[in-house]
Amino acid sequence: MTKRLLRGACAAAFALLAAFVVSSSVLVGVAHAATSAVYTASTAPSYANPVTGAIEDSAGQSNVALAESMTTGCTYPAALVEKDTAGNTFVTLRFKLADQMGAMSFWADNGGDGAFSAVEAAQMQVDSANNTADWRFQVPSETSNIRVSMYVTPMGRDVVYFTQLTGLVEGNIDAVPFVQAITPGEEAAEPTAAAEPTAAAEPAASASAELAASSISGEAAPQTDGAANSGVKEYNADGQETTEGQDRSEPLNGATTAAIVGSIVVVLAVAGAAAYFAYLKPKRAKQAQAAAAAAAAAKSRGE
Repeated sequence: MTKRLLRGACAAAFALLAAFVVSSSVLVGVAHAATSAVYTASTAPSYANPVTGAIEDSAGQSNVALAESMTTGCTYPAALVEKDTAGNTFVTLRFKLADQMGAMSFWADNGGDGAFSAVEAAQMQVDSANNTADWRFQVPSETSNIRVSMYVTPMGRDVVYFTQLTGLVEGNIDAVPFVQAITPGEEAAEPTAAAEPTAAAEPAASASAELAASSISGEAAPQTDGAANSGVKEYNADGQETTEGQDRSEPLNGATTAAIVGSIVVVLAVAGAAAYFAYLKPKRAKQAQAAAAAAAAAKSRGE
């Protein structure tokens, strides 16, 4: 009876282990690719910080109405928003009166939280006919507030103001299209494991060298073992192919291997516990009882 219970516990443990290994091998390598996209947004410039309401320009509150008019007048009403396959977001702002502008700097917060960080920007194009210049930079998201610092030549100083993006519409649809760095609709490539060099690489390289040498000397090229055995397949007694070098299995990644090893340890521990309680513990109890009975019999005979 105890042996039957032991065999049942072991069979259940190995069945659980086999089911886990099969399910893990099916799930390995499943990935969801992100898709790139391009949008046109409307800009909403403001002289004051949209989060705190503070004026950060050096002119302060001296002439807020004039400053608001200037920020609106130099900021183009449309902007380009691009998302790549890695989920990164890029914004291109267009500025009017480009011939009166000098150095440009940009900051962006994290989705409107007011914590601004400097971002690197690149000038994408200058349209002399319309007197505009486009600047592109990365932001945490399309809802980020953008802080702008531009040197205004007639004023002889930097002017600081802010802008927000609203009303995204899919596509690069402005009358004067923005320079587009991302192709919409592209999907991220599935990750592939890098091929590792095998022992067969060296003989192959050697064979190529011998072939090149024989071509120069005019001698017949020696036939390698690999060439001689090309197309030959070997099978074991069960009818499974065992041709050397034809490993058709795909390696598991490190995380999956660790999970499988951990599960094996847990399953074996459960099986060991089941074996102990179903077989070893009762057996040891019987042995203890027999020893106690023998000791009691010996003691009674001695009396």
